[in-house]
Amino acid sequence: MIATILLVAIVVVLAAFLYVLVGGFAKGPSSAPLGSALALGPATSTSGTAATSPFCKAGHGCYSVSVASAASSLAIGDLQFALKTSAGTSQLVLKGSGMFSIVDTSGKIVAESPSVAKGQPLAATSWTFPTKGFTSSTPLTSLMTIWVEFGTGITSPAGNGFVLTAYGTGAFQGSITLALP
Repeated sequence: MIATILLVAIVVVLAAFLYVLVGGFAKGPSSAPLGSALALGPATSTSGTAATSPFCKAGHGCYSVSVASAASSLAIGDLQFALKTSAGTSQLVLKGSGMFSIVDTSGKIVAESPSVAKGQPLAATSWTFPTKGFTSSTPLTSLMTIWVEFGTGITSPAGNGFVLTAYGTGAFQGSITLALP
C-alpha cells in the first residue's frame, strides 16, 4: 500500500516537472520593442553631386540619417526600412532607382539594399554587404549613417513630409519612425 502511494507521488512530481519544462520551451524566445534598442536622427536632406556625397548619386534626392544610439545586440540583418508619405502610404520611386545604404565613419559601405525600381515602394527588406568583414550579424552602431536615396524623381526631398520607418525583425520587434525635415 505504501509502495503504491509512493509510486503515485513520484509520477505526479515527474509529470509536474515535465509540464513546467515543456511549457518554458513552448513560449519561445522573448523579444524587446525596437524603440528600446534604436534611436535615429537627426536627418539631413541633400541633392546628389560629387561634392555632397558618394552615397547620393548626381541628380538624386537623398537623406543622411544619423544613428543616435543602438543596442550592441541590434544586428543590421534584423532591420528593415521603409519610406512613407505624410499620409502613411508607401513612397514610390518616381524615376530612376532608389536604395538604402548604411555607411560607417570611414566611408565604407557596411550594407546596402537592393536597388528599388521606378514605381516600387522605397524600402529595404534585405541587405547585401559589399565591404569585406561586414555581415548580417554586424551590429548597427552610432558610428554609422543610414542613407536614403530617392532616385531622380525627387531631387530636393526636404519639406515633403516624408517619414522613415525602421522595423525590427529579430530579437527587437515593432517599429520606430523619424519625420524627415
